[in-house]
Amino acid sequence: MRKILLALAILVVVSFFYIIYKNDIINPSWFYSHFGEKKISSAVQFVLLASCFIALGFPRQFLCFVSGYLYGFLWGLLCALLSSVVACSITYFAVRFLGREFIVEKLGTRLKKVEYFLRKHPFTMAISIRIMPIGSNWITNLAAGLLGIPPLAFIGGSALGFIPQTTVFALLGSGVKIGSTAQIIISIIFFFCAFSLGYFLLSRHKKKNSQFVN
Repeated sequence: MRKILLALAILVVVSFFYIIYKNDIINPSWFYSHFGEKKISSAVQFVLLASCFIALGFPRQFLCFVSGYLYGFLWGLLCALLSSVVACSITYFAVRFLGREFIVEKLGTRLKKVEYFLRKHPFTMAISIRIMPIGSNWITNLAAGLLGIPPLAFIGGSALGFIPQTTVFALLGSGVKIGSTAQIIISIIFFFCAFSLGYFLLSRHKKKNSQFVN
């Protein structure tokens, strides 16, 4: 039964990518023409579509930028954050219940790199990994599902860790739309602050582990 569901999931993913390619969806102007109206229904549709994109591995930062561009900073931040958390949950549970063997075979070595960070203290490590503007958001979701990391700790930590980067790119998108140089500069400064915080947390975690081992 799982193999049938996995085959159907792969078919859906391939069809989704084909639709994206045929309709030239990945550009801000397409999103603006389809979701530019400042209505709740428009925002809900955007969140659903953005969640699917992120769950399939599209750069989360791009969609956070688009969300800020469409809805302004505050609402853009909320829509982007919700999309990120929903996408994280989709990938986590889909992998956990459907494609363990297939994905381990394809991505085994890359998953081991993430496993080191997530096995101990999954909540705080999820926050740290999400804050850092490097690495693969998608690989992290896959690894957590495959390794059986407790969902509440992983998704809760991810939700908190998403906030800095989401704030940066929603602010940047909003600033680009209204032509605010100040917002763009603030978003760049915030980006480096988030990077520094993430680096500090990861370094602190490694230091604690090394002390424990010694």
